[in-house]
Amino acid sequence: GGVASWRAGSLTRLPIRESRRLDLSVPGREPRGALQVTMDWAGRELRVAATHLGLAPRERRTQVRSILAEFAAEPTGVEVLMGDLNEWFLWGRPLRWLRRRFAPSPAVRSYPARHPLFALDRIWVRPGAALLTIERHETTLARVASDHLPVKAVIEG
Repeated sequence: GGVASWRAGSLTRLPIRESRRLDLSVPGREPRGALQVTMDWAGRELRVAATHLGLAPRERRTQVRSILAEFAAEPTGVEVLMGDLNEWFLWGRPLRWLRRRFAPSPAVRSYPARHPLFALDRIWVRPGAALLTIERHETTLARVASDHLPVKAVIEG
């Protein structure tokens, strides 16, 4: 397979300071990654990482450690981590580690799309006061487009 071309500026109106792809692949498992984009948000830094983690618990632990290493420095603005974390274990290590780095975040049920029972898709924000709302996007089209419902948040700097 080929690598798709992607341009960060096509997804935001904010000026892009930096964008990079993080390789989260674990040997013997499906290739995984994260996209990290740092934007200028009215003079403040907004750092967003979007990912889709693996299916195996050991794989997710390795991937979350890698993501957290990218967020190791104290934030100079607002940080957001979002994506399909595939984490079924509410008190598993990956979610505990993320709770330590980011503010507590509501776990919105998004999977399966027909009758959401599990909160596999998450949005984490730091500082916590920046997160105003978080909810799932429920439309007929969303239910057809994926087996997960989109999760959306409103943040304020």
